[in-house]
Parts: sequence; C-alpha cells; structure tokens
Amino acid sequence: MTPNEREFYGRLLAAFPGCQIWPQVPILSLIRPDAKEGSRTFWRGFRAISNARVDWVIVQDLEVVAIVELDDRTHDVRKDAKRDQILASCGYRVVRFSSKTRPSPEIIRKTILAKDNRRM
Repeated sequence: MTPNEREFYGRLLAAFPGCQIWPQVPILSLIRPDAKEGSRTFWRGFRAISNARVDWVIVQDLEVVAIVELDDRTHDVRKDAKRDQILASCGYRVVRFSSKTRPSPEIIRKTILAKDNRRM
C-alpha cells in the first residue's frame, strides 16, 4: 500500500472496529464470469477481471459489508464505472473516496452505511 492508502486504512479500521478490513482483494475472489467454465465467453470475462483488485473489502461475520476504493490521479473514471457496475450487478456495494479528502472515521462509517453511495 502507498503511504496515503496506509493512512486511509487506519481510518477504515477505526470506522469499523467490529469488522475485518481486507486490503487489495482480487476481484476474482469476489465474482466469477457468468458463463460455462472454459468457454470463450468465460475466458473473455475472466481476462476482463483477472488482474483487477479492489482497494478494500469490509467484512462482518463473513458477509461483505462494502467494497471501498480510494481514488487518486491514477484512477480511470470510465474503467472504475465499469468495474463498479459489474460488482453492483453481483450485489456488492462499492463506495469511493477521493484521496484528496481526509474524512474522519465517523464520516467514513456514515458514508459507507448510507443507502445513497455518492462519491465522497
């Protein structure tokens, strides 16, 4: 993790003390292509997500609470939107924070648990 990610990770831990926070989780750990394994469609979907990771997964009682992304200048808005759409279609909540902001753990918790997942 970058220094910025480490600092944000500390705030995530403070925001969700009763949860596990898993960093740098491969998307393939969360979803699989919806096609017959070994088919061309499967491999096309597999290649689309095989190297992708999410910044953090918040887990409580082995259930995913949310996926958290910390966006900096290296993020591609179009690619991020496509990934978010894929993850949302599989039932995951994706919450994004800008690396320029420094929300308190309380604000992070409220934002992640809010029904409206506007970008922070």
